[in-house]
Amino acid sequence: MNNTRKLIFMGLLVAAALALSFVESFLFLPVFPGAKLGLANIVTVAALYILPQARDAALVLAVRVILGGVFVGGASVFYSAAGAALSFLVMWFLKRARGFGVVSVSMAGGFFHNIGQLLAAAALVSSTSFFLAYLPVLGLAGLAAGFFVGFVIDRTLKKGIQNKFDFDVNL
Repeated sequence: MNNTRKLIFMGLLVAAALALSFVESFLFLPVFPGAKLGLANIVTVAALYILPQARDAALVLAVRVILGGVFVGGASVFYSAAGAALSFLVMWFLKRARGFGVVSVSMAGGFFHNIGQLLAAAALVSSTSFFLAYLPVLGLAGLAAGFFVGFVIDRTLKKGIQNKFDFDVNL
């Protein structure tokens, strides 16, 4: 694949992730504050499995977080970046370990995304009690959201979507 085609595809992935984030901002989950489905993470997990190199997927994620922060503003970009960075590192490691499927990689990503956000919040307020109190709730939410995201991507990859873009996917 040539670089121009890859760059265009990566731009489309960023746009899709931003669109999914925008759509998700209108959804209300009455379970507890801070819980989200993580629709934009569908793109992150897909990029990790579809793009030729992990750094390409990391770039898509970084641009999404930065542009999302520009659109939303405030301190949310700090939480988002912390969660995204930790989540991506864990998913990349587990994917490379080759003993984990897409769903389990995504579930770990969802869990560690929330861990990263809680660590960022604990650092800002200098309190570990907040972190420990909210950990079980957001941990379970991250696992559930990760399952949803992983299920969607697993089914999409098994349908052969990667062949439409001439990428080599190693499941």
